[in-house]
Amino acid sequence: MSAAVSFYAAGRRRKLFRRKHGGPWHIRFLCGNRDVVRSLDTTIEAVAKDKAKRIIEAELEGDTQTSRSLKARTDYSTLRQIADIYVEKFGVDPRRRRTARGNVGALEKIVRVANGISLEEARTSILTGELVRTFEAEEEKRIERDGNGFIDQGSELRIRTSIQSWLKQARSIFRKATMNWFDDLALPDLDSFRQQGVKAPERPRPRRLEPAIIAAINRAAPALAKSNPSLYIAHLLFKFLGMRNSEQKAARMAWIERDPRGFAKLAVIYRPEEGFKPKAKTERRIAIAPIVLAELEKYWTPSPDGDYIVPAPHKTERADIIDDQHSAWAGQWIQNRSKVSYELRRYAGSLVYQKTGRIEHARQFLGHADVKTTLEWYWDLLEDTPALEPSDFGDFGQTGLEAVA
Repeated sequence: MSAAVSFYAAGRRRKLFRRKHGGPWHIRFLCGNRDVVRSLDTTIEAVAKDKAKRIIEAELEGDTQTSRSLKARTDYSTLRQIADIYVEKFGVDPRRRRTARGNVGALEKIVRVANGISLEEARTSILTGELVRTFEAEEEKRIERDGNGFIDQGSELRIRTSIQSWLKQARSIFRKATMNWFDDLALPDLDSFRQQGVKAPERPRPRRLEPAIIAAINRAAPALAKSNPSLYIAHLLFKFLGMRNSEQKAARMAWIERDPRGFAKLAVIYRPEEGFKPKAKTERRIAIAPIVLAELEKYWTPSPDGDYIVPAPHKTERADIIDDQHSAWAGQWIQNRSKVSYELRRYAGSLVYQKTGRIEHARQFLGHADVKTTLEWYWDLLEDTPALEPSDFGDFGQTGLEAVA
């Protein structure tokens, strides 16, 4: 028989034991004149203690039926056990702890919406593709419709975007890099939970920003430079260099390449020594106008963690500046758009096309892997499709519009 472990239940010290090494836990205790022995049908110590405590209390209260029903039907751990371990392991500082709790909150929302139960009640066995599908179906019910029953496009975009966001947060708990934290717990195969897709948001057709919006942003930029230099620098990277959020977070001053003539380019290229890899086929060098480079250098200060172009005390704060603070600031003028900061990146791409007249230059500037993506966003800038004339169909002895009929 394997070694026993002690715990307290009903005011007394109790012991769990195994009949064989690695086997399920058992509990043995006296109830009146009866010697009660129960298999707890679990190899997980924490689960066994919890169930044994409830069995003992039920037996002592004379509720034999409840006692027998409390025997575990599954060896899988509860999601609360997973959540507690995740917060403890991931939350090594206040910032990461906040992130961990947010991810746990996303998992809790999915389980509650899909199954109507808490993390304490739910076991990891529910982490399947079916859970994802049920959650999506329930959330879809919140999509608004107009008086004629047609789906409101803005509402659908918001709901489907939030579905993807909740899933991304919840799934981050079960990344393969963190699974060793749960080695002592019994877990099912999580592949279907990780891989089940949901319907992507159907984004509205791209629309360029109105000149009045750009004018308002231009007027507000000098004040931003004085009040929040780091945020101002991120704004310059969106506005003049058309950079992605992920590129800004990694970009360093050392990425700026200069030549003797005073011209400069920012090299967004693979940098294994820094752990940076651009999106597939998006490596490029972005030209920086001298006046823009001067602004960057004027407001730039070194960061404690390196020569990152966007100054910040640490990585998390830098991400907050680029992802959230800039969207909030620019969102004062750029409204009802799916990605606020990206609208400036897209506007910059349109200016590159207008200056060069070549869609390939816009593609290179934005770092699109495929020119089809660029065409999708800037089709309205291309030459107008010509109107067809009757003469285009040939002259068959008729003139004017007679041939149209």
